[in-house]
Amino acid sequence: LGIIAEGCAEGLQRHAPEIVPRIVEALRDTSQEVRGAAAFTLGQFAEQLQCAVQFPDMHAVVLPVLFAVLPGEPVKSVQERMMYAMDSWLEQLEEEVGPYVKPLLDIVYLALDSEGSRPQVREMLLSATASAAAAAGHAMHPHLAGLLPRLERCLVATDDQSLKPRARALEVLGMLVSARGGREAMAPHIPAAMAAAAAGFELDYSELREYGHGMFAEVAEALGEDFALYLPACVERAAASLDLDDGVVFGDSDEEDEGGKGNDSDSEEDIEDSEEGSQGGERPNYSVFSGVVEEKAAACK
Repeated sequence: LGIIAEGCAEGLQRHAPEIVPRIVEALRDTSQEVRGAAAFTLGQFAEQLQCAVQFPDMHAVVLPVLFAVLPGEPVKSVQERMMYAMDSWLEQLEEEVGPYVKPLLDIVYLALDSEGSRPQVREMLLSATASAAAAAGHAMHPHLAGLLPRLERCLVATDDQSLKPRARALEVLGMLVSARGGREAMAPHIPAAMAAAAAGFELDYSELREYGHGMFAEVAEALGEDFALYLPACVERAAASLDLDDGVVFGDSDEEDEGGKGNDSDSEEDIEDSEEGSQGGERPNYSVFSGVVEEKAAACK
């Protein structure tokens, strides 16, 4: 069901009210494979079928159960699928997200406070937090005293494993500022948030710069003319990102031969490419790094 949702969305959507409760029941199944498949399918239904939009009350069937089973799920891969489903549903809510803020933050705090939690888990939970903040960030403002110190810990991490959660922490901050009432609630914290985003540009990590630009855009939207204080530095960083190589790296055939050593068999595509090259002359080899393109798109905001 989860896999065919992308290609059969219209047909499945009509039957979602009958199907979704049964999928939710499977989240408590004794088989980890069934629980994981159920969570994946719920995420796909949210993304492909737009269930939270088409059926405005359906979130009340799905999200409370996800919040109930996630903390006690013993299998990490199933946990990740449950977090994917949770994020997908929260992303489509607006004011309805309010009742879910506290249970979401309870789970986020557990992950951020645990030294043994995996970076991928922290990243996914922070992504869900950003989705909730984008929908109704004002509902999170009463929880800033507990949330902000934990985000600050993410924002000073420099090891490679922690850079993705650090980028997501910037996304959360941006959404908190641009939410209704965010300018007032976040006013004392905006200078520190801007400094944290700027510090990310010192590291050679495109995704961190991408989310830094995103946070600058959210703060600019919230502050309006008062953003003038930060404008010169932000424009300078945006220009630097736009001047980066487009992410296309050209190489010669010698480099390709060197990189291909140790592979005794050629794929069919490689053979076809070789034949085309011999008939039409040598063609340049290139690689595309989409992260740079995403960074440039964020800089244009």
